[in-house]
Amino acid sequence: MSLPIPPAIPRTALVTGAARRLGRAIALALAGAGFDVAVPGSAAPSPPRAGGARLPGAARSRSMRRLDPARPSRLDRLLAESAFPPALLARAAALRRALLARGITKYNLGGGGPSAPLELGGRPGARRILVPGQVEDDLSVRLGCTGAVRGNLGLLRAAREAAGPEAFIVFKPHPDVEAGFRRGRVAEAEALALADRIVAEAPMAALLGAVDEVHCMTSLTGFEALLRGLRVVCWGMPFYAGWGLTEDRAPVPAWRRGRALTIDQLVAASLILYSRYVDPVTELPCPVEVVLDRLAEPAAWRPGLAAHLRRWQGLAQARFRRWAGAA
Repeated sequence: MSLPIPPAIPRTALVTGAARRLGRAIALALAGAGFDVAVPGSAAPSPPRAGGARLPGAARSRSMRRLDPARPSRLDRLLAESAFPPALLARAAALRRALLARGITKYNLGGGGPSAPLELGGRPGARRILVPGQVEDDLSVRLGCTGAVRGNLGLLRAAREAAGPEAFIVFKPHPDVEAGFRRGRVAEAEALALADRIVAEAPMAALLGAVDEVHCMTSLTGFEALLRGLRVVCWGMPFYAGWGLTEDRAPVPAWRRGRALTIDQLVAASLILYSRYVDPVTELPCPVEVVLDRLAEPAAWRPGLAAHLRRWQGLAQARFRRWAGAA
């Protein structure tokens, strides 16, 4: 399997779902093309050996490196050790302002651009709390939630108990769970016994603009809430927790206890120093600001064959699960 990847693209890749099928084929093809391939947790497609899972055939000079949340990652080390000069912090602050001004989030529902204010209802003056659901068999949940909360129903219970009966809690199920693609569904009656409202279709930017705080496990929603200055309570241990910006209800790793960060330091490390970006037009490495500008150009993001295959795969999985549940 040959991959038409421009030589300028950095030769390091993270592949999720690498244990089987398409994910396995992609991981092996990238390794065969000379990439260093990282796979989360137990997702390596070959039996593990020292330093990772060795690859067969032409890829023997490369290895699959497991991502282990029990050890500090490169991002952890950047957050713990980096110096943040004034110019870098100014760039991070400008990036944060641009993300908010353009309404850019991980969640594309509702289109780009700033969202109109969202009316959630509830008693005037009540504290409004967003609880974002997650895919429960995702490795970020399985390995990042080491406390009492390890699923969506448990998260709702914990948020209600912590916030008290007067708070107005909004539960947003994960889109892949709602569509039947992944695990983590909470029955409507169970959800409404703990939450005041379920909001499945609202754009994330609008939701974050309508609440006072977020309770999450490891969801990136918590990071987006921090960008907006909201209170964030973490019941798991995502990359942005443990640095003094969140209220942490899960055990904090020892390597995150020695330094308190500002939001712009977190942005600088995670979005500028750590992440790598490719311009979808030139297919060359680029700074994050170029990608930000490209997001305003729909023609630059036409979905390819892999995106269409993923969509059909998800639809087939959802239909099979509905059929199996009715059988």
